[in-house]
Formats: sequence, structure tokens, C-alpha cells
Amino acid sequence: MSSEAVRRTWLPIFLIAGYFLVCLLFVGVSGDFPLNDDWSYAEGVRHYMQWHEFKMPTVCAPGFPHVLSGAFVAGLFGYSYVTFRCLSLLLGLAGTLFLFFSLRELGSRSRDACFLSLLYAANPIMVNMHFGFMSDVTALNLSNIYFFLAIKALKRKRLTYFLAALIMLLIVISVRQSCILLVVFLLPWLIAGERRLIRGIVWLLLMLLPCILVYTAVDHWLLTRDSNVQDYILARAGHASLIRNFLSQPIEQTGRLIDALGMVACYFGLFLAPALPAFICPPRLLLQLLAKRGSFLSGKKRLMENLQSVPALGLAVAYGLALFVSLKSFICVYLLSRMTMPFMENIFRVTTVGASGIIGVAIPALKQRGRERLTLLSYLLGFLALSTILQIVLTVFLKFWRFASAHWRDKTQAPPSLVLGLAAALLTGCALAACAVETVVRCTDRYYMIALVPALMCLALSGRWRRIKIATVLPVVLMIAGCLYSVCAAQDYLSWNRARWALIQMIERQGVSREDLDGGAEYNIVRGLEIYSSSYRGEPPRSDWRWWPVRGEKYIVSFSTIPNYDVVAKESYWSALEWRNGEVLLLRRVDAR
Repeated sequence: MSSEAVRRTWLPIFLIAGYFLVCLLFVGVSGDFPLNDDWSYAEGVRHYMQWHEFKMPTVCAPGFPHVLSGAFVAGLFGYSYVTFRCLSLLLGLAGTLFLFFSLRELGSRSRDACFLSLLYAANPIMVNMHFGFMSDVTALNLSNIYFFLAIKALKRKRLTYFLAALIMLLIVISVRQSCILLVVFLLPWLIAGERRLIRGIVWLLLMLLPCILVYTAVDHWLLTRDSNVQDYILARAGHASLIRNFLSQPIEQTGRLIDALGMVACYFGLFLAPALPAFICPPRLLLQLLAKRGSFLSGKKRLMENLQSVPALGLAVAYGLALFVSLKSFICVYLLSRMTMPFMENIFRVTTVGASGIIGVAIPALKQRGRERLTLLSYLLGFLALSTILQIVLTVFLKFWRFASAHWRDKTQAPPSLVLGLAAALLTGCALAACAVETVVRCTDRYYMIALVPALMCLALSGRWRRIKIATVLPVVLMIAGCLYSVCAAQDYLSWNRARWALIQMIERQGVSREDLDGGAEYNIVRGLEIYSSSYRGEPPRSDWRWWPVRGEKYIVSFSTIPNYDVVAKESYWSALEWRNGEVLLLRRVDAR
């Protein structure tokens, strides 16, 4: 192997591994405490290790392989959230490497594949989750292995790769049942094989039946498990309600879905911003459509010919649809409803500290003007991202239409590159639609990650077909800036949580009971899962500040002072995100002497 080939193969691997090493050293994994919702899966691991049965409280995802992997590493290195964070980071490294291998299999240049893979790993939501124990991490990174095997199956046309991909997909579905959507990526495998009707039906059943069976099994388990199922029932009821409303009021519900798609595009505009400069087309291409506008009036046949042959028309359609979606969403969501980014908050740390669970979380890091500016920027980037993705999707379908028109009757097999493009385009469209549905029903920002990798694959394919160099100077600079933001946000998140739990452990050593302390959502629930279903939020006005249940509030862990409470202890922390020292406060009610 030549030195150039070695460089193209190994240098990106070292860069990806180096990125995760920097994250590990800068953010750190210390602190045996839960973050976000990972306490629920950690309790599932604890129960499995003690009783050898699955019992996870409150979650809406089954997480079987997730819990099993947690139990395995806990058996080797001990049960702690530090162990679970290390496991998540290793899964993140493996998932990013398999994404790189997948993009290389798609024909992307080594530099571009590395760039897009780091864009996935440096996503602020992914970085945050890689320092927790969320089932999203396991599902998303195992999905990257599934994509790699599926691409191998589509290119090599070998049954072994297809079966391996199908098995990996079943594992992913058993982690998060919403990943059944990913079966769409395997459907074009039928086009790559021999196109006989009976054979196609058999392959379709081989793909769909196991996925449906696994989905049905985990759905049944979630509904009948011996723990709180209210969250999952509410989620299912929300989807059922959307279907009923769509059947009775299709125009109104379609409008809501378009608005939701515009909101989803805002997130992807921010996520894909570093790669977008390479795909923004110069205005002269739009002029091609105007120069040939007369030929489109010569009949339906002539119209179809130009639809296939004039790139400018596909470009105009993509920009037109993206502009319509973005403008409608902007008017209805921002101008009329006055909603600002981030619309669906959970761990996207832009304007708040995310799912922190201590009083003071409602104090925004950005003022209202800052939120409005962020909203305007995200809609602009969302329009660019959506138009870019639509261009790619339309290009793929036009390519396939031209191939089918010319070769369908003689049963010529479609080229692997076209089949892969069709698979990526289908999955991207379905994933974005699913994100829009989730936004209408019940959503948090981490649910959008299911569409991130398909979108990156579309960018990789478009870059290859159009001979675009994605990883040029400006995209790399923007990606490094995004990387710094994500890593600093994760450091901030872990840092103040360490300070919070240091105060909690100090006051517990002094004999203060959990009945008298509000340490935040994670603390209150971990110290007694029975409180999860409680609707008690404390006394007014503090009850209006909380979204989590409390037992008592004689002592409160807070970012800020509270009326009628004295500060009895402080714990400082350093935030790389804000580049300053901060403080977490332990407060005691004035009358609680």
C-alpha cells in the first residue's frame, strides 16, 4: 500500500480517535451521578444485575441491548455512572468510525468522509449524550454499523451482508422501537437484485416481517411491564390522535406538519451549517430555468423531457419548496405564535442549560433579543439545509426515473451508486417526515438525531456526483467552531452538575433527609422512584418554576437566590462555555432553623 493510500485510510481514523480523546480529557467522565433521563436505564441495569430480569421505570424505549451492555461493563468495572459514560464514549467512537467507513463505501473522498463523520460526532446533542447513558447513543451508533452492512449488501449484492444488516437492524429496533423507520434503507436492495415479482415479494417479507415482529414484541412489553407505563401510553395516544385529526381535518393538520417541518429544518440548518457552503449553487444556475422557460409550454411530453434533462428545474423546485416550508413555518411559528429557538428543548444548550433539573434553569443564557436573532439565523440556515437536501432527493429520483424509463422493460439492473442514492434519499425524506410528526405529537431535540446520518449520506453522495470538495477551508473552520461549542457546552454541563452533586452529598452527610431536599429532577427521582408520578411541585410561587416533582423544599439546590431562603453553602465550578467561574447554591428556608 502506498504512503498516500495509508494516509487516506489511517489519518481520518486517527483524527476521529483524537477528537474523542480530546473530549474525554477536556470534559471528563468523573462524577457518579445521573444526567437527563439516564437514571432510568441505570436503574434497569441495577435491577437486571440483581434479579436477572428487565424492569425499567418510566422509559418509552425498550433498551434491551442498551441495558445488557451496561450490565456487562458494570460486571467488569463496577456499577457507576462513570462506567456508563465510558461505555457511551466507546460506542460513540465506534459509531463515528463506522459512519466514516460507510461514507467511504458510498464513494466519498477520504477527507470529505472524515469531515462529515466529525460533523456527526461534534453535534452538540450527540456530544452531550455521549457523556451520559441514554439509549439514544446505543441506537444511533449501532445504526451506523447497520448502515455500513446495508451499503455493503447493496454494493456487493451478497446475501450474507444483507442478513447481517437485517440482524443489526433488529437489535437497533430492540433498543428504540422508532428505529423501525431505518428498514426503508434496505428496500432498494430489491432493485439491485433480480426483478421478478415473486422473488421481490419474498425479499420484502424477509425484510419487513422480522422488523414488525420485533417492534410488536417491544411495544407489548412496554405496555405490560411491571412499572410506570404512563409516558408510553401518552406517546401512543398522541400519535393516534394525530392520525384521527388528520383524517377529519386534513388541510389543518397538513399545515401543522409543514410548520413542524420548518422547525425541524431550523435544527438541521444549525447542525449542517459547516457543510452548506459547499452546496450553495450560484445564481447563474437559476437563470438556466428562465432561459428555457418557453420550452416548458410545448406539452406534457416536452415537460417531462425537460424535467429529466434540465438541472435548473430541479433546483428551482427544491428552492421553491424549501422557501414555502420555511416562510410558512416562520410566519405561523415565530411571527404569530412568538416561539423562538430552540423550539424543542432537552439537551441542545443554546439558550438554557437543558434538562438540568434545578431551580434557576428557567433563567436564559440568552436574552429575548438573542433568542430572536438565533431564530432568524436558524430559519435562514434551515432554508439552505432543506433546499440542499431537497436538491439531492430530487436529483436521485430524477436519475432513477430516467433509468427506469430507459431500462425497465429489458430488466437491466440499476447501478449500485443509483441504488445507494435512492436508499439514502428515501430514508432522509422519511426521517425528516417522522421528525415533523414527532414535533407535532411530543418531541425533544434528541429525537431529531435519527435523520442526521441519512442527511450526511445524502451530502456525501451529492458531493461525489457533483464532484464537490466538501472539506474546504470555510467548512473546516466552521466545523472546528461547532466542535468547540459542543465540547465547551458538555464541559459546562458536567461541571455544574459535579458542583450540584457535591452540595447534595455534603448536606446528606450532615443528616438531611431526601424528604427535605429538592436536589433537582434526577436526585429527587433516583432517591425514590415512587415520586416520578407525583404531581406535587412545591408551594407557590416555586411550583411554577419546576417541571419535576419534589417531596419537600426545606433545602433547595439552585443557581440563584430565592425569596425567603438563605444561602448556607456554595460550590463553584468553571464553565468553558461562558469562560468564567459559576456557583451552585444550597439554600435553606428561613423558617427551617
